[in-house]
Amino acid sequence: MEKQDIIELIANILGIETSEITIESDFYDDLNCDDKEMVELKLQLEDKLKIEFDEGEYSQIETVNDLFELIEENTDEFLV
Repeated sequence: MEKQDIIELIANILGIETSEITIESDFYDDLNCDDKEMVELKLQLEDKLKIEFDEGEYSQIETVNDLFELIEENTDEFLV
């Protein structure tokens, strides 16, 4: 899974355009994401990546880049 795939998934869940998302985007302040959408994103990523995020680590995500780093820490994949 590439970074662009994850950005497309985020956009789909949030109902926004991918152009509105940067790696510096804050899920809550910039993208107006709510807790329900963050849970949906977590579930979809876990399903697609066949992993399970630590709830404590996942709840500390603030930016898109934080999410990319968490994915890289929990998979053998280096996101491009």
